[in-house]
Amino acid sequence: MAGRKAVGKLARDAYAAFLPRAERGGGGPRSGGGGGDYDAMVELCAPSATLRLAGAPEHFAIAGTTRGRAALRKQFEALAQFAFANQKMLSLSVDGDRATVHWRGRSSRPANPP
Repeated sequence: MAGRKAVGKLARDAYAAFLPRAERGGGGPRSGGGGGDYDAMVELCAPSATLRLAGAPEHFAIAGTTRGRAALRKQFEALAQFAFANQKMLSLSVDGDRATVHWRGRSSRPANPP
């Protein structure tokens, strides 16, 4: 089992990979939304990783729980349709080999998604 420090680092690295390039200091955001490195995020996730996006499905179609790397990659592609700004990690909790990141940001969906 990975140590608490290592699990926390993985969670912070995955969160950093999600950030648009502009928020990581890498220039302007990629076209088409968030612009994070979703392939890198998937590789940092355990094969049975879970992503829970809060929200009402009638207002936020991708709200709900996603499990497994393949499903996560599809969910990250859906998230890429949104433009994220002002993201902030509010908390990071590590329990054994599991981590939870609570973050907040503003998002908008482009009028003409790619």
